[in-house]
Amino acid sequence: MAYLSKRVANEIDGRGLKRRFIARKLGMTDNRFSLLINGRLQVRADEMLRLADLFDLEPEEIIQTDQVPA
Repeated sequence: MAYLSKRVANEIDGRGLKRRFIARKLGMTDNRFSLLINGRLQVRADEMLRLADLFDLEPEEIIQTDQVPA
């Protein structure tokens, strides 16, 4: 299972954005976004691409397949 990278959380925090704002931009609920960002839910391909586009990152930078959440 792939999890959102800490890079996404750092991008959100570093830009001074609210997670609720990002969830709305991605067309998802606050709860789903929270589960994704905390590694409790697998990110779908369409979500990964929208996140990458939103932060001007490569899709590979959005996920990590070698990290298991604590």
